[in-house]
Amino acid sequence: MAKPSLGIDIKLLSALAEPCRVEIVAKLLMHGPMDVTSLSHGQTQDISVISRHCNILLEAGIITRTKEGRRTVYAPAKTVVDKLKAITAQFEKLLQHKGP
Repeated sequence: MAKPSLGIDIKLLSALAEPCRVEIVAKLLMHGPMDVTSLSHGQTQDISVISRHCNILLEAGIITRTKEGRRTVYAPAKTVVDKLKAITAQFEKLLQHKGP
């Protein structure tokens, strides 16, 4: 039997379960749109690994991607902060329903 949905975006949480991906999102939120080369500065992973992390974040709807000539530029999705707030609110709601 399937478990009832908790209304929590599991794909988003799963994408943020990797510390490198959290760092990528933080960089984009703090500094604005960047290409993968810029995102890789200060990281221990190779650019190809950073690119794969970006694809996972893209699939989860956490970041967006645009082409600027030959460059691919990533930016935080406009809704990412709202999505994170919604997850927090859902967890708070679950805590309120917790028994004594």
